[in-house]
Amino acid sequence: MAEMTLEDLVNKIDWSFSDDDYEKYLEKLNTHLAPEDDENMEDFRRRSREALVDGALHMKVCKQCQFRGIRSHAEPYEEYVTCPMCGTDLHDDWDSRTWARSILGSAWDQAQHILQSSGLVTA
Repeated sequence: MAEMTLEDLVNKIDWSFSDDDYEKYLEKLNTHLAPEDDENMEDFRRRSREALVDGALHMKVCKQCQFRGIRSHAEPYEEYVTCPMCGTDLHDDWDSRTWARSILGSAWDQAQHILQSSGLVTA
């Protein structure tokens, strides 16, 4: 079976067809988080795309304390199995995954097609 990193997947998506929801989401982020210069803005866009695709695929929730997350923010960026706040097992967070997928719009459709055509997921 082929392997693909999150970065590989994000790079294979044609972002020129971004939907209005994704652009509105980025605009909302931009007012609070975006850098002023173009070079850093491109990095910001890349990181926000990776975060949304990652969330659409892997978001977890703690049913005890409502923590939501995917992986640690420090090396080696391991995916959470238990809640870092209370130690309870994490569960798939389908509400957050659905939200991320709706923001991605057609980019999510492309991501699914890329993963399926690569043999990494089935329909």
